[in-house]
Amino acid sequence: FGPCVVVYKASQMAEYGSLSVCFWGAAAYLITQMFKMLLFAALLPVETADDQFLLYVEILKAFFNIVDCLGLAAFFLYKSVGTTSGVRVCAVGLGWASAKAFISRLAPMWIGARSLEFNLTHLVEAMEANVDLLLCIVFATAIWLLVKKSLSFQLTCLLALVLVVHSFFPVLHGYLTRVCGFGLFEALALDVAEGCALAAMCYFAFQSTSLTKLKVN
Repeated sequence: FGPCVVVYKASQMAEYGSLSVCFWGAAAYLITQMFKMLLFAALLPVETADDQFLLYVEILKAFFNIVDCLGLAAFFLYKSVGTTSGVRVCAVGLGWASAKAFISRLAPMWIGARSLEFNLTHLVEAMEANVDLLLCIVFATAIWLLVKKSLSFQLTCLLALVLVVHSFFPVLHGYLTRVCGFGLFEALALDVAEGCALAAMCYFAFQSTSLTKLKVN
């Protein structure tokens, strides 16, 4: 959770007092995950083994990520916060990432830290949390641009591609790690490549909208 604090303190979020927006982003994550858990319980078949890779199950899980998109879009549509747009997007993404790290990584890290033997798995999970922070901010930015901005067809397709890759990348990640035998650091490198690529695409879209606004003015 250290990188989340560093990002908050080092950016304009601390200057604008955006901590409440971070909490709203975390709340949006928790609510959407509750709906996804209901969908998982109702529609997903029971897997025979924890490490078994079933392609149709993983694809179905990826389709359920549309709940994340709808939940975050609803947040940007109906929740008004009193900060600038860039700060708001970063604060929501930071809150989303913090809640995700708290739910999915706190217990394994706590148990692993109390064990007698050092395990690289927990170190890699900590680094993956940093990549998740970047991906969550990219995800929030893409949703915000699609909801709040009048975009060209090309930029709309680019941001749609960002969301599709973000939603379905876990399928490829699971196949490579559980079927092809990718190691911890190979999987981490794959996550870093995904984060950098999606961040570059989203940054291009954000800058394009800014330049278009300047030309109009």
